[in-house]
Amino acid sequence: LRPIYKQIAENQNAEIFSANTLLVILGTSLLTARAGLSMALGAFLAGLLLAETEFSLQVESDIAPYRGLLLGLFFMTVGMSIDPKLLVSNFPVIAGTLALLLGGKTILVAVVGKLFGISIISAIRVGLLLAPGGEFAFVAFGEAVNQGIMSSQLSSLLFLVVGISMALTPWLAAGGQLIASRFELHDVRSLLPVESETDDLQDHIIICGFGRVGQIIAQLLSERLIPFVALDVSKIRSK
Repeated sequence: LRPIYKQIAENQNAEIFSANTLLVILGTSLLTARAGLSMALGAFLAGLLLAETEFSLQVESDIAPYRGLLLGLFFMTVGMSIDPKLLVSNFPVIAGTLALLLGGKTILVAVVGKLFGISIISAIRVGLLLAPGGEFAFVAFGEAVNQGIMSSQLSSLLFLVVGISMALTPWLAAGGQLIASRFELHDVRSLLPVESETDDLQDHIIICGFGRVGQIIAQLLSERLIPFVALDVSKIRSK
């Protein structure tokens, strides 16, 4: 895709750029449908392909007006697929699976984060943020049912578990914030990774402000292996 997008960028035509993005998404979706897979999986693969190009930020900017609407439609569809009767009749199983999913992912991510030098408080917070299931689970479960790998009843139960876990994301994030505000100030070791990362920097760039523009600049510098230090008044953004 890179040569195609480079050629389009040289023409400086925003309409052709957006049309080509839609062509990639729809074309990949149709190809996966022809191969017997779901169109949603094709759209996911198209997103991976577009993310690998250096024009991913422009693509993200082009689809930004539609992202909120499509996400809302997606979650409405997920909500309509949830059967309240199934939740009531299988509540112990669903509650146990949900606890296993959230607890297991939180512990796993926290352990991995600690191994990579993150403070234990920050590692737990990241674990809580990543604990819920992802949107791709719905695509994977639906495809598993279509291929006869998973029964429709099991798929419905897992849909409930993932959907409820995603609905709990704001409370999990708030819990992580509460833990950080209570204990991170007393965890002096949380500062060590930052100090160790900046000790050996030479000829680096300093980014003042780490909002949306600062993050884009940081991503471009990272892709070109240029060292940088970002400063921001917000403790959350600077992390």
